[in-house]
Amino acid sequence: MSAPKSSGRLSGKVVLLTGTGSGMGQAIALAYAREGAIVHGCDLSEEGNAKTFELLAAEGLTMHASGSVDLGDPEQCQAWIDGAAKMHGYVDVLYNNASGPAFATMPDMTIEQWKFGVRNEIDLVFYASKFAWPWLKVKGGVIINVGSTAAHIAQPGGGFVSHSAAKAACVAMTKVFAIDGKADGIRSVCISPGAVRTPELEKNFLNKVPNAEEIMKNMLPVGRVGEVEDVANLAIYLASDESTFLTGTEILLDGGMTSI
Repeated sequence: MSAPKSSGRLSGKVVLLTGTGSGMGQAIALAYAREGAIVHGCDLSEEGNAKTFELLAAEGLTMHASGSVDLGDPEQCQAWIDGAAKMHGYVDVLYNNASGPAFATMPDMTIEQWKFGVRNEIDLVFYASKFAWPWLKVKGGVIINVGSTAAHIAQPGGGFVSHSAAKAACVAMTKVFAIDGKADGIRSVCISPGAVRTPELEKNFLNKVPNAEEIMKNMLPVGRVGEVEDVANLAIYLASDESTFLTGTEILLDGGMTSI
C-alpha cells in the first residue's frame, strides 16, 4: 500500500502516543507523522518500536521514542511523559492506545488475571492522562482514549469480563476528563473499535476459528473486517483542529456491529 499524500493536518502538533510497537499504534504513528505531527511514542517491546522506526524511515519520517516503557508502573509512566514533554515544551495530543488485556470466562478468571487487566487497561490510561495534564493545558490539547465495542456488547464465547469492564471504564473516564478539562482547555474523546485486523485479532480469532473472515464479513453491515488504517483516519481527524467541537464523546468505529 502506498503512503497517502500528506495534507499537513497535524503540522507541528506534539503527540504522545502509547503502544507504537504494533497494530493500531504503529498505524497511527505512521499516519500522524505523514500529516506533519511530532510523534513521541513508547511501547513495552523495543523490537516492535524498532520495526515502527524502520517503516517511518522508509518514508523519510521519524518518531521520538525511548526504550521499553511499562506504563502500568506510575514512575516509568511519569518519567516517559515528563521526558517527552520537556523535550518539546508542551503536548497537543495524548493518545492512550496501549493496553494489555486478560481474557478468561467469569468462573475461570483468577484474581491475578483481573488485577492484570485493571493495571494494564485502566491504570495506565489514568497515569498517562494525569501526568500529561499539566503539559496539555499549556496550549490546550486533547486526550484520545481507546475503548471497544466490548464496553457495550458481550462477545460470543465469553472471556471478556475484565476487558469489557476496563474498556467501559475508558469510555467513562473520557466523559469525566472532558468535564474536568473545561477550565484547562483540554478536550477528551474516545475511539471504540470493533473487529479491526490487528495481531491480537488474527491470533485469537482470524487464525483460530475456521472461516472466521467470512463469518465477520457476513456479520458486519459494511461487509468487511476493519483495518488499522480505518482507525488511523479517524485518529487524524480527532487530533486535528477540525474536531474542536468534539469532547466527552465516544465514536464507535465498528462497521455497524453494535447496530445489529
